[in-house]
Amino acid sequence: TAPIVNAFLSSMPAIGALADKYEGAAPKGGGPLGTLKGLAYTAAAQADLNATVRPYGFGDYKTWITVAQNVMSTFVFVKMGDMQQRMSGAMAAIQNNPRLSAEQKAALAAKMGQASAASATARPSDNNIAVVTALMDKIAATMSAMGER
Repeated sequence: TAPIVNAFLSSMPAIGALADKYEGAAPKGGGPLGTLKGLAYTAAAQADLNATVRPYGFGDYKTWITVAQNVMSTFVFVKMGDMQQRMSGAMAAIQNNPRLSAEQKAALAAKMGQASAASATARPSDNNIAVVTALMDKIAATMSAMGER
């Protein structure tokens, strides 16, 4: 919901400060969320993390990470556009390409079908898409500010 996403965004400066405090103590992950997720496994940081997110309405840091992952994956999905629609357009272009043989078209269609199935399972819920779409500018600004830290 929008209140949850807004709470997540509001908590980012406090979480960023903790990430700075514990820099080097957490296992490194992929990108900022990976490092923040790694903090959850650091005993010294656990109490600080839970205490930091509670005022924002999160029961614990693990819940906050789940929200962070949902917000960010939905943000990327919305920013890139619906992969299913893009795949459909690519499939049509392949089928309508007179320079490709029937065998080439079949092979490409099979590969595209596998990729399409994978992207369908990664599609965020319609509610998440609607909330994140409405808050795209705020999410982008918050992520930009965090990246400048």
